[in-house]
Amino acid sequence: VMEYGDFQAAITAMADGQSDVLFSGVPKLFLQTSGTTGQPKLVPESFLGSEVRYMVQHVRECFASEATVNALKKNKRFAELAARKNWGAPEAVGRRQVFRDMHVLPLITAAPAQRSAGGAPIDFASNVSARKNNTPPLMTYPLEIARVADKEAVMYIFMLFSLRFDDIVEIAGNHAGRLTAMIDYARAHSQELICDLRCGTISARLSLTAKERQMLEPYLEPLPERADQLEHIRQSADFTPRFYWPYLSGCIFWLSGSVSRQVHELDGLLPESAICMDVGYGSSELKINIPTRANSGVGTLAAFAGFFEFRRTSDGAVFAAHEVEVGQKYSLILTTYSGLYRYDLHDLVKITGFNGDTPELTFVIREGDILNIGQEKSPADLLCQLAEEAAAIRLCQIWLNEDARRYELYLEPLPQETRSERQLAKDLDDYLQEHFPPYGRYRQYKVIDPLAVHRLPDGRKEALLETTVKIPLVLPAPPELV
Repeated sequence: VMEYGDFQAAITAMADGQSDVLFSGVPKLFLQTSGTTGQPKLVPESFLGSEVRYMVQHVRECFASEATVNALKKNKRFAELAARKNWGAPEAVGRRQVFRDMHVLPLITAAPAQRSAGGAPIDFASNVSARKNNTPPLMTYPLEIARVADKEAVMYIFMLFSLRFDDIVEIAGNHAGRLTAMIDYARAHSQELICDLRCGTISARLSLTAKERQMLEPYLEPLPERADQLEHIRQSADFTPRFYWPYLSGCIFWLSGSVSRQVHELDGLLPESAICMDVGYGSSELKINIPTRANSGVGTLAAFAGFFEFRRTSDGAVFAAHEVEVGQKYSLILTTYSGLYRYDLHDLVKITGFNGDTPELTFVIREGDILNIGQEKSPADLLCQLAEEAAAIRLCQIWLNEDARRYELYLEPLPQETRSERQLAKDLDDYLQEHFPPYGRYRQYKVIDPLAVHRLPDGRKEALLETTVKIPLVLPAPPELV
């Protein structure tokens, strides 16, 4: 079984332009990991590995779009929409018609164009997937937005372009929290956005260079009628997608692991008939499963994508896919078409059942997200969930201070959270002891000392979502607080 470090020298040689190292030829590109367990890493992608990645993505899109269309048909205004789009009999409408004539909003992680020393492109896996759809959708915005440098300008322009349309049917990204941030931002700046839509302009207050404005302005036009609709919503209802995107039917986000909790932040903000579909479990190294059901974080193993081995957490025994047992947790070991052999992904998954003869699984937690000072082995996502129950916070991250033998919680509070760091630390420590017995037991034995709390500045979560694909729960080192 191999670690990333075992491949480091080979990957460095490939990044420098050497061919025929882990596979024949040179990499098509390098995929950059999100750095949740330390420094970001580069993962080489062969031509064959890239094609397999697109195959998994295509099958995922088929299931997701079918679920979106089924939800759309339950929308109270679907018959009205079908007549407006000239689709014919509503019951006969299929996904090709819907995705040919309606808009989608993909939440792509903006990343500067990079190349390795040998000239191969470097990108995030989620960006690569979003840019190569098998049936190109009507996107709400031009891809040039990714070239804009200022973070607030990107947020504003995303919403400015997307608010032009009332027929957005699907939103796809990784974090539901990113959509929530966009909704909150649009609500706070609704008057300014409506004014720009009415005039076909981009607000002069935004930090945009002359070149960036020149690049974007040709895509805009005055839309007084749409501006009137939005102004009516602003004056008479809550300014949310429930009203300005009334046909939104599918939201594709992570529904497994700790990030699944962010989906609940969308409650009440979307049309009643909208469903959520898991974006699919995977990594920069490989796409691993194919979600087939709405509102579930479970997916069928993409058995054709690579070779999978499952190491049982209870005793370390290793099994092939056909040997796994329902209800068991395993650590995944991958062999890929891009040269990684028996690669330890350090992810824990749970087998939930079988689809025919193929196991269905859901992501549980990164092995590195298990907190362990005195053999308490506490899941970081559970501690963050309990912290969210006991305090009004939008972000929780943990640094394991092994020298002080305590957990240090870095929290971004909501406006209503007024307790001091000291008081929050005491209240959270008491709450964890009461609601998570293993923590309480090890605190009682004085194996773990009382936790500490640090308040993060406003906007930390939003800034992280703009710069990384996955927000780490467990920090490799304490973060700067300013």
